[in-house]
Amino acid sequence: MSLVVWSLWINTKNWDISSHNINVMYKDKKSFIFIDQYLLGQNKIDTIFSIIDPIKRVYLDYPYIYFLTRNIDTPFLSYNLEIEKFNYYDLSGVFSDFSPSSKFLLALSNYSNSKSYNLQDGSSVEVYGYKIVEFAGKNLYIDKNNNLRDLKSDKIIMENVLNISNSTNYLIIFKTNKAIILDNEFNQIRELKGNFLDGFIIDIDGDNKDEIIVYDNYKIYLFRDSDMEIIASLRDSINCVMILDYNSDGSYDLLVSTKRELKLYEQMP
Repeated sequence: MSLVVWSLWINTKNWDISSHNINVMYKDKKSFIFIDQYLLGQNKIDTIFSIIDPIKRVYLDYPYIYFLTRNIDTPFLSYNLEIEKFNYYDLSGVFSDFSPSSKFLLALSNYSNSKSYNLQDGSSVEVYGYKIVEFAGKNLYIDKNNNLRDLKSDKIIMENVLNISNSTNYLIIFKTNKAIILDNEFNQIRELKGNFLDGFIIDIDGDNKDEIIVYDNYKIYLFRDSDMEIIASLRDSINCVMILDYNSDGSYDLLVSTKRELKLYEQMP
C-alpha cells in the first residue's frame, strides 16, 4: 500500500458550533444540512425549532426528523417538516439508536424498565445494545457484549465489534486495530489496519470505483485501490464526518464536526 501525499480537499469554512449529529436531506434538487436542531445555510446557522432536552442522536426520514434525547421521561420524539408539528411518544427509558427505515428503536439497557420497540407494529422486545443498522434485508445490532447480532434470529455474526456502518452494497465493521469490509452476502472483501471510529464507502470522484473513507480521533483517511491518502489532520478530536455536495457544484465535500467547531473541506476541481 502506498501513501498519497496530495489531497482533493481543502478547508474553506469554519463555524463555531460542535455536534455529534450531521444529517443531509435532499429535496427539489436542494440540500438541507441539519446540525442537531439547527439548519446550516451558506452564510448562517438557523434554529428551525427549539428542543429543551439535551439531544443524543438525530435521524432524517423526510418529512420526519427523529430525535433521541437524554431525558428518560421524553427520550424519543419526531418533528414533521411539512405540517411543522412535534410528535411525542408514550415511551420512557434510555435508548441508544434508531433505524428510520425499519422504525426500530434500540434500548441501551433496562434502566427505568426500558425495552426496545418496533414502532411500526407497537411491539416491544427485551433487546439491548449500542447500534442498529439495516443491511441486506436484515436488522443488525451491536449488543451489550459487543457482539454483532441478527435481530430476528439472534444469531451472532461477529464478536468484539465496536461500531458498524452500512453503505448501499457494503458493511463496514470496526474492531480494535482494524476495519473489515463485507459485501451484501456477508463475505469479507477487504481489511484495513488502524483504530478507526467510523466511515463510509462511496464513489467519491465519479470513476465508477468505490472509495473507502474512515476516520480515527484526529485524522480522516481515503483508501483508493492500494493507495491511502490522509485527507485531513485535525488538532481537536473528531465527533463525526458527513459527505455531501455543500456548494452544489457536482462534487463531494466533507463536513467535519470536532469537539470545538464545524469545518468544511471542499473538493477542488
